[in-house]
Amino acid sequence: MSTDLPLPGRSSAEHALVRSASGLDAAPNHRGAELVALAERFNHGIFMGALGFIGVSTLTALAFLPLRASAVHGRPPTLTVAAGLVVLGLTMLATWRGRDLYQVLSRRPELQLVPVLIAAALT
Repeated sequence: MSTDLPLPGRSSAEHALVRSASGLDAAPNHRGAELVALAERFNHGIFMGALGFIGVSTLTALAFLPLRASAVHGRPPTLTVAAGLVVLGLTMLATWRGRDLYQVLSRRPELQLVPVLIAAALT
């Protein structure tokens, strides 16, 4: 059944009023674009939240390094501290340029492998 045909027993003005009240006049492409924009905003928020989590977890790891058994006289290994500071610095840079970084990573999926390789190298 087509929604473009007038409803039986109604004038074209009443039909237009019913269509506008029901939202049928809105273009489907317009609603699709709104959903895509909403999904992009949600994904960007998740991305920024993940960056924040990485920063907080790196700070926590650096704070607890002196308590590890591998710490000599309460001093953590220098290489571990340097790696943690590098991760923390990169996280702050990524958070500062978060929107641009998110757009680049969403356009070029092969670049999403870079953080995975960095994390694998740090383990």
